[in-house]
Amino acid sequence: MNARFLGSGDAFGSGGRFQNCIYVRPDELDAKRLLVGSGASSLMAVKRFELETSDVDVILLSHHLFICECNFFEDGGGHHLDYQTLMGYREYLGCHRLVLTHMGEEMLRRIEELDVEGAEDGKSYVL
Repeated sequence: MNARFLGSGDAFGSGGRFQNCIYVRPDELDAKRLLVGSGASSLMAVKRFELETSDVDVILLSHHLFICECNFFEDGGGHHLDYQTLMGYREYLGCHRLVLTHMGEEMLRRIEELDVEGAEDGKSYVL
């Protein structure tokens, strides 16, 4: 197994570091590749160290709030996450609160049907 610290900084990027983000790649070819403790700057760290988002199978969070992109309600076509797939993994996320962002027209039309919150421009979330 290989664990690579893509980010080892705090929430404020002290010292110019990316927020906590660890990429774990098991030796077994069929094992899940993990991104652990993903902070807000994690995607920038992933790109900086020349990984692709497709190199990550599972994201493990250590916080109670999970903000997730969810562009479609059904079948995202492989490039974006869809609501049906996300809800299929809901119990594994381990977060207390899930807020969806990056919602496309289909998601916005069905926002009242969601079992989780949809982000809104200008809205504050008390944690």
